Amino acid sequence: MRRPVRVLTVAASVAVVALLGACDAGSHDAAADPTRAHAGASATPTPTAPVELTAATFADTLGAAMTKAASYDFTMNMTAQGQAVTARGSAEVGTSAATPTLAMTMDIADQGTIEMRFVGGKAYMSMPQLTKGKFFVIDPKDTSNPLASSFDQLTQQSDPAQSIREIQGAVVSVAKAGAPVQLDGVAAQPYDVTLDTSKIASLQSQLGSTDVKLPATLTYRYWVGPDNRLRKVTTSVLGTTVDMTFSHWGAGAPVTAPSADEITDSPF
Repeated sequence: MRRPVRVLTVAASVAVVALLGACDAGSHDAAADPTRAHAGASATPTPTAPVELTAATFADTLGAAMTKAASYDFTMNMTAQGQAVTARGSAEVGTSAATPTLAMTMDIADQGTIEMRFVGGKAYMSMPQLTKGKFFVIDPKDTSNPLASSFDQLTQQSDPAQSIREIQGAVVSVAKAGAPVQLDGVAAQPYDVTLDTSKIASLQSQLGSTDVKLPATLTYRYWVGPDNRLRKVTTSVLGTTVDMTFSHWGAGAPVTAPSADEITDSPF
């Protein structure tokens, strides 16, 4: 059981990044999972005069634009806990979602392609070596399930407004990092954003260990469009690297829970 649990822990970490990546400050024209149809084409944002982003305005400005958009598609390349993970999917985290939702397909070395959905506060996992194309259910609040703790941070840390509030107080500096580049069909301005780690309460739990000593500051690079929406984020901290892209703001592919005939009992 140890190896599947390790894979699930990595999957939970990737899912947290996917939900919070757009909030924690975050493309190529990122492709959604081709097996799921989009609700529509990329939403055309209402023309907005670009805001001069500073340490005082960065998080609030991007947070407001993200919340209005509500949904997005993403791709991710991540190295965590010694494993390389690639992922793609969709999320809804804005005010129109009663709870954050996520659909993600992950490719993890030696494990094949793993599919995860997070809908209605529950996680649904499909692992080819164990579930044969079906999903088993993990309730993060089920204390009798030893796997639940791996996913509890999805419910604890998936409030975009709270994430933005934490980051707003942690931004030390914001500086343009070169000329705009074309990402997701817009001219995205790169920024280097330095954060004070002592002022991000959830960061230590995201890293998964209280024994890890964080540096005093972390620097993220964000690419921001003229509509104040994120198109890309890259960062590297304590051996964990993330390169994430965002697209189809406001028109992310729909996320639904598996049907009853797609559910199987836990394979463990």
